[in-house]
Amino acid sequence: MAGNKEKDAPSKYRFLRPFGYGFAFFLVFCLTAAELGIVSHLLHEGGNIPANYPTREFKSILGLILFSCIGTFLYVFSHPWSSMGISAFWSFVFAVFWGTSAGVIFHVSPFENFTCHRPASSFPPAWQSYHDRCHEVVALQGMAWALWGIFIFKFLGMIIELIEFKKRPNVKSFYQV
Repeated sequence: MAGNKEKDAPSKYRFLRPFGYGFAFFLVFCLTAAELGIVSHLLHEGGNIPANYPTREFKSILGLILFSCIGTFLYVFSHPWSSMGISAFWSFVFAVFWGTSAGVIFHVSPFENFTCHRPASSFPPAWQSYHDRCHEVVALQGMAWALWGIFIFKFLGMIIELIEFKKRPNVKSFYQV
């Protein structure tokens, strides 16, 4: 009874996988909670008047980030009851949302981590009033990039989990006519 060694002995990966997914969901929850706090603070300060924001695009992307936060929380709380295929689909969808959010903030905002110490006059006139919120905008962008990366890795991990890759025993016969 020598049996197949691969099927007899459980792999380390099988035991580590639940902890990896659990850690990823914990990280997503924590980053989304922080993102929700920052975006709600910026939206609360600016209100519903577009003139209170540096650009209309920035106001719109704050709305997308708020939507992404709410959707991500719904996904995180409901994922134990969904299948792996549905989780992979939602991971891809939220990777697109977070990547779009981070990319648009990167495109429209003149703030970067190393520029927050500069005087307000060194920024475009529309953004000078937002100078005191520089660190919040940079943190918003950074956490959006982090969530994008986590969702990309989760999506790829779930796709690898769903699709079985195995070596064909006789490839020559496949190509012969």
